[in-house]
Amino acid sequence: MISGIIAEFDPFHNGHEYVIKRAKELSDAVIVCLSGNLTQRGEPSFISKSKRAECAIKAGADLVIELPSYFSSQSAEGFARAGVSLLYAAGANNLVFGSECADKELLERAASLTESLLAQIREAQREGVGFAAARERVFCENGFEKEAAIVSRGNDILACEYIKAIKKQKISMTFSPVLREHGRETVSEGFAPASFIRKGKTGAFAPYMPSYSHEILKEETENGFIARRERAEREILYALRIASVSELSEIAEINEGLEFAIKKAAEKATSLSELFSLVATKRYTNGRLSRAVLNAVLLKKRSNKDEKPPYIRVLAIGERGRELLRNINEGDLPVIVRSSDGNNLSSLAKKVFDYEVKSYEFRSLCCERYTEYGGEYRITPYTEKNKSGK
Repeated sequence: MISGIIAEFDPFHNGHEYVIKRAKELSDAVIVCLSGNLTQRGEPSFISKSKRAECAIKAGADLVIELPSYFSSQSAEGFARAGVSLLYAAGANNLVFGSECADKELLERAASLTESLLAQIREAQREGVGFAAARERVFCENGFEKEAAIVSRGNDILACEYIKAIKKQKISMTFSPVLREHGRETVSEGFAPASFIRKGKTGAFAPYMPSYSHEILKEETENGFIARRERAEREILYALRIASVSELSEIAEINEGLEFAIKKAAEKATSLSELFSLVATKRYTNGRLSRAVLNAVLLKKRSNKDEKPPYIRVLAIGERGRELLRNINEGDLPVIVRSSDGNNLSSLAKKVFDYEVKSYEFRSLCCERYTEYGGEYRITPYTEKNKSGK
């Protein structure tokens, strides 16, 4: 069995290492599908994808492939759909993920109910609440309190989307939830969520991170390569201010009048926190707004929501990685190991890769140290031999 993990690992902490170890115990090999330069929360990745991929290999993963930023910065549904599609194309036949409940039957029921009660959920959204809140309410109204409880928790929300994606794509893939020992926003002995680490000072997190990951965090901090969106907030506000309402209305995740609210707020706000406070409502959560703003800055327009990743890009190669790669090369999707492999891509693949280039430049803008153009083209996969310096 080959297990796959869809992840951000931003930054890589003890909980992530635990999930990889559990996947190794269940499987013959582990493939990680790792978010690119942008995250599902609508921000540039805190740690570069190359360094996060290196951590995954050091934790025991055999191969790390990229979930392109074009997909990794989508809603939970789009993020899950793309990740499942890529892992299956790469040869994974089991999906491993962290879960607050780790109850397979309960998660399956919640995923199924999301589909069967979708019309009611959409109706509830018309009252001005977001999808997650509408779903939780509809579940409760229909007597599914247990299912309602899990769809309010971060990892279980994604778990339901993974299960939905597997069923919708009609692929042969099992799944194995791993119990998350700590809460999404809580700190316990040896464990801290990535959001907690991102907000604090580097030196305080050694107990919550593997030594190799903590060392990378220190080095990236010292070298000025930690990305924080606030460093580019003036550039972001500028982009929103000069965009017309008509232009904003064509952007992904901006609809139903949100373009007017963003435009008005951008003209008044002098910081991103102020912008979000002016626009946020029960319907438009901070996550949704962050993705909408990011899409506007990078000029990402609405497209076919069923689009799937058009290539497999290798970020890191571990113990069994080369063997897995040989099997992937026999598949339908082109495999990118070096940037030159992307020279003859299809139109969709070129659009996705070009967006990765743009997202790299945006992430660079959010770092303390701003680098010269073209860094995306210079990325090469981390290989396990680097550990010994050979």
